[in-house]
Amino acid sequence: MTEMKHSSSLKKTVAGIMTVVFGFLCLFAVPAQATLVGTADILQVGSEDPVHPQGTLDRDRRHISQKLQSWGVDPAEAEARVNAMTDGEVTLLAGKIDQMPAGAGLLEFLAIMALLGFITLVITDIIGLTDVFTFVKKQ
Repeated sequence: MTEMKHSSSLKKTVAGIMTVVFGFLCLFAVPAQATLVGTADILQVGSEDPVHPQGTLDRDRRHISQKLQSWGVDPAEAEARVNAMTDGEVTLLAGKIDQMPAGAGLLEFLAIMALLGFITLVITDIIGLTDVFTFVKKQ
């Protein structure tokens, strides 16, 4: 009877710990954002942008293409990618491309995943489901 009560208590403890861990992970999730697009916005897609004349857009397109090529993208592929962008995307990306390193955040992501894996293995070792670590005292 006490063994069953102890097992239930252990399950509740593990569930609480895992709830806290996954709740902490939710702090890193970025919510999606969406807005409505009006008819006027759709009709203006092909129009000339008075704030950014065509010369500025061409210069921005060349800058983005050169930056992609410096990151190792094939020149023809870089041109195709830049040509597929809208004028608004080109303007936005040209202003921020130097602040967006390729592959940023990979090391942090791998460190968090390794830590979660380690914690999970320690918890399953404590419960007795696995026998990975010798330093964990079994119940």
